[in-house]
Amino acid sequence: MSLKIRHFAEIVVAVTLGYVAYRGMQSFLRNEVTISITELVHLPPSERLLEVDDVTPLQGEIRCETYLMRSYRFLMRLSASVKAVSISPPPTSRTRHRVTHAAESGSYRSMFSHGVNKKREGLPNVSVHDVHSMVDYWELSPNGNVYFTPPCIGDELLMRYEASVKAGYLVNAAVRNCYLQTDETPGLKRLSFDLVVYDVLHAAKIHIALPNRYCDVVAIHTGGVGIIQQPNSNKPHHFIWDIGTVDETTWMKVKTLSPEVLPEGRLARRGFTDDDLATAIERQKSGDNVSVVANSYQLPNTVDSRFDSRSERCDDDKVFDGGANKGMLCTRTSSGLPEGTQLLIAHFILVFEEPDEMEHDYVSTDSEMNEGEDEGGECDEVRRRKGTRDSSPGGAGISRKDAKREERARKRRLRRSSADLILAAGHGVPTRKPTIELSYSVVGLASGVSVRKLQTVSDLPNWIPRSFFDSWVLQWMVPGIQQLRLGKYAHYTSWFVQPVPVASL
Repeated sequence: MSLKIRHFAEIVVAVTLGYVAYRGMQSFLRNEVTISITELVHLPPSERLLEVDDVTPLQGEIRCETYLMRSYRFLMRLSASVKAVSISPPPTSRTRHRVTHAAESGSYRSMFSHGVNKKREGLPNVSVHDVHSMVDYWELSPNGNVYFTPPCIGDELLMRYEASVKAGYLVNAAVRNCYLQTDETPGLKRLSFDLVVYDVLHAAKIHIALPNRYCDVVAIHTGGVGIIQQPNSNKPHHFIWDIGTVDETTWMKVKTLSPEVLPEGRLARRGFTDDDLATAIERQKSGDNVSVVANSYQLPNTVDSRFDSRSERCDDDKVFDGGANKGMLCTRTSSGLPEGTQLLIAHFILVFEEPDEMEHDYVSTDSEMNEGEDEGGECDEVRRRKGTRDSSPGGAGISRKDAKREERARKRRLRRSSADLILAAGHGVPTRKPTIELSYSVVGLASGVSVRKLQTVSDLPNWIPRSFFDSWVLQWMVPGIQQLRLGKYAHYTSWFVQPVPVASL
């Protein structure tokens, strides 16, 4: 039996080592460098925003992912003008020879002549900071030339920069008609809004936070678009509506659509077939009101019991027929937008019940404490001090008085805060509202920055053969491994984050 176990262990170890060696060789033979540029834009909270102002600031970062067989030195030419570099020069000026090579006496083979480039006009201005040590500080020129020597295998941040959005940049999505109102069912509130998508989105999410963690969600309807997620179990009042990728095929994933969802002009521009165009034309000619039934998404099992207790109080047909007749995914005439300019409009409805504020107003909206932890913490503190003083001679009467005094003070603060909320509500002061934030990403950069060219300045082998056997292995056993083609790639992504104003009806 022990021999079988030993043989099995040897087989497992051999397979594991073989797999690790295979993956290592696979990564080694990739021989590619990828430049990823990501920008983050914070938009103002306006539902009528269609074009971003050219003075809107943004933050960007440039990353370099490498799987190289040789030691390369690159020149990255950015289509930007570097206005300022908020870093101090490194202590040593010889920053271009940081890579340790096998041949100490070797030198870089320059593949082009160093020339002085003139400053280019009409390009975005960027302010660079947090520059990595692999970048040659002394040769970081204002015209966007960046010399750097990356490691053979790694994923490092080259630099961060600040710029502004280019003029005339249009937004790709917005949240419209966001309202918080009293539901037809007594004791419930309804949060509703429209997600309007004007062009293709790589990813889209909407973060929703209810007023406090004690809010009971009755139902969530998304119109068949995306999924509902609850990322943090300690914050049950936080939700994410993950829409995912939105393109011309999104309408195929939705069960029912209104005729205006598929405008012929957009279909033709995007390369749809004649059958798709004919279907859209027939649906527009018919003009039938398509009954759209919103899909209901259940949240994780941690709050299923809370839904079950509230579901009997909510009649789905009575609550949501009004929103369904309006059309969950159609162009609304009341939106004020031009006809045929939306790629998708999804209607979102969230019905919830907010608890009595007199009971829970002393708890923070983002508090991660369990129910009763606030009271238990103070009582435990009182008991701890009571026990400490009881152990001392003659301290029993004092501890009981302190405990009663602190308990009365706590109840007094609770009553005062509850009364203030009631008086504030009576004088028309707005109470807490849900917070909504839209975030989406698109392919491309909002600032107009791009990598015009990634040149190989020089390269050296990581291992130089020192004997006839080494040369024979490199030249005959592994032919072509020294001169494997270098792959160069660039990825551009822009993220937009926009808070959504919530209006009360």
